[in-house]
Amino acid sequence: MLEAEGWPRSAFWPHGGHLFSAQVAAALGLGGSEVNPFVFQPFGGLADDARIAGGRTGLPDVAGIGLETRAALIDLLARHFG
Repeated sequence: MLEAEGWPRSAFWPHGGHLFSAQVAAALGLGGSEVNPFVFQPFGGLADDARIAGGRTGLPDVAGIGLETRAALIDLLARHFG
């Protein structure tokens, strides 16, 4: 609907603060996604091995939605659902 009104997909940068929102933005071909490493922990931030250059980073090349790349989250899930 918004594209029909002249809004390009590149204009949309959803707020989410975590890898899942970045994956959704990539899947929908949006301009990007906000990721904040200081909020929404242990879900927030990037993959543990992410590299940032020029304010940008790529998405992890792993199966899943990227949350699997967060050691603190994996530890938490293992403790509760082990």
